[in-house]
Amino acid sequence: MRLRLATSRMVGATLGSLLVSITTLPMVDWLGHGNRQAGFALYMVVVACVVGGLLWLPSRFCHERVATDGGDLTVRARVAGLLVNRGWRRLTGAMLLTMLGSTFLFGALVYDVRYVLHDSDHMAGWLLGLVSLMVLAGCGLSLPLAGRWGTAPVMRGGTLAAGGVLLVAYMLPARVEVLGISLALFGLCVGICNPVCFTLLAHCMDGGDGFSGTHTVGLAWALNSTASKMAFDVGGSLLAGVLAASGLVSGVGVQSVHAQAGIHAGFLLLPALLYLLAGGVVLRYFAPQNPVEAVNSTASPPPT
Repeated sequence: MRLRLATSRMVGATLGSLLVSITTLPMVDWLGHGNRQAGFALYMVVVACVVGGLLWLPSRFCHERVATDGGDLTVRARVAGLLVNRGWRRLTGAMLLTMLGSTFLFGALVYDVRYVLHDSDHMAGWLLGLVSLMVLAGCGLSLPLAGRWGTAPVMRGGTLAAGGVLLVAYMLPARVEVLGISLALFGLCVGICNPVCFTLLAHCMDGGDGFSGTHTVGLAWALNSTASKMAFDVGGSLLAGVLAASGLVSGVGVQSVHAQAGIHAGFLLLPALLYLLAGGVVLRYFAPQNPVEAVNSTASPPPT
């Protein structure tokens, strides 16, 4: 049931990402009438209004019926209980590394398309849409694969496969068709990993290893989400440093060979290494809190 819910969540998120990837640049050009600075500002206003409306819907019509325990543990005690959970630490560390890698990949995509492949910005948008479409396909494969091999092996294998695809793409000639196929395979691997990742996160919070009550579970989710968001901030700063160190000159149509090499490495090589590190080292000895439930997550529920 957890895997089905996580799959539904990621399908919705991926459809949203696909829509944004396809419509962003056309909407920016239309709203800005050729002025992209103004177009992006107006587009963000539109997106903010849409997101606010979407958040209002569940706030207005959805109500929790679950009673939570008050608990008498201090925040320090809850954090200490959380940090001894090895499964949660490993999964959070792997998510941080993969988010960091994704930030490099998607942040440098436009630069690579423009200055290495010498193609248009709109091609970058279509490639992002292709990744989102393949993530959607991967979400559909996640449930049967986890039912056959278990959630933890699928998470490790998918993460390693995503890193391997990017590494192979980096070693191949820089061409649009090669990049398109590689990003499609990468998106498929990420889509397979996404639902099982959040399912495993729930398994890690199933009690034991120092957990105590729903408040500690909420803290675990909050810290995990915070680490993931911090990866975006850190990744953006590191990417800017890599581009600056490689000699990227803003506003110049043709970049130096050294700058192109730095862009391509930041786009493919660094994300590949981060994904391989997450799957091959951080998740190497990872096991969910409830391995039986992880293997049988797609089984029918017992009769009541």
